[in-house]
Amino acid sequence: MGRLRHIIIGHGPAGVYAARCIRKRNRDDDILLLSDEPCLAYSRILLPDYIAGRVSLDRLWLYPQSYYDEARIQLRLRTKITSVHPEQRAVTTENGETIPFDRLLIACGGLPILPGIDGLADAGAVTLKTIADAQAIIARVKRGSSVLVLARDLVGVEMTRAFCLMGLRVTYIEWGDELLPHIIDPATAEELALRMKAAGVQMVVGEGIHRVEKSDSAIVVHTSGKTLRGDTLAVAVGKTPCLNWLESSGIATNRGILADERLRTNHPDIFVAGDAAEIYDPAARKRKLLFGWKNATEQGELAGANMSGDTREFVVTYTPGLKQIFGVDIRHRWK
Repeated sequence: MGRLRHIIIGHGPAGVYAARCIRKRNRDDDILLLSDEPCLAYSRILLPDYIAGRVSLDRLWLYPQSYYDEARIQLRLRTKITSVHPEQRAVTTENGETIPFDRLLIACGGLPILPGIDGLADAGAVTLKTIADAQAIIARVKRGSSVLVLARDLVGVEMTRAFCLMGLRVTYIEWGDELLPHIIDPATAEELALRMKAAGVQMVVGEGIHRVEKSDSAIVVHTSGKTLRGDTLAVAVGKTPCLNWLESSGIATNRGILADERLRTNHPDIFVAGDAAEIYDPAARKRKLLFGWKNATEQGELAGANMSGDTREFVVTYTPGLKQIFGVDIRHRWK
């Protein structure tokens, strides 16, 4: 087989790790890494600390531009892919450019979910996925103001921590009956809640959210037992894969892009990795979406290996209920 052209859509952890793996295994193949964002690949995990002013912008980058240059990975920013043509082995950009490929990896990630709560869509809520989102949040909140955080994942907890570090008055509203029940065990949840309260967070857990209202002076969240007011509403209840741009591609999708154990789609030269991949879990006997940095990097590396000719299989692994961020127990991040 001669020199191949690999296209990777998305420069998050899955895309970057795939590109890195391909280059390690093959020094001659062409690698084109595409992103619709205007900046280098970065650590989304650090965005809350960036919002809080604890991490500078240049510390967010996964690799400097020199890394891509030396590895001969062509990085194209501000390039949005709007369609994939498997039979023609090509993708099309929003500007109408057609780019051919021999192997394609879709690592487009996911988008924050905005739940269908009455009034929420018109409340001007903020979400956090990108640097642009983080910068918009920084510009919006002011020291001494109040923030309501509607959450159901670690992003919400980390955003709450960032707002506390900024000196804001924060109310954390768990969108469920328990604190992060699908992520941490009850004992960890109890200690985390105590630490959040000790930091000044008003905790609202186990109350149904009826509606959201926005006025000139405040955003109001009505629960089953409380009326909560804030200057800003942040929402972090999970994410969902970006799929609408694939509707006419013939690539099989369900909740995510359907992948086999080698992370191939129903087109054998098109792979998927990261938040967009829906993978069969033999232990659970069903397909799953596996979010998070660890899964994205592992899947990206495996997809890159298989795009280079390997036949490795992805194995779903389970981590303990206690979660860590950069090796630090999430409870201990609240000091």
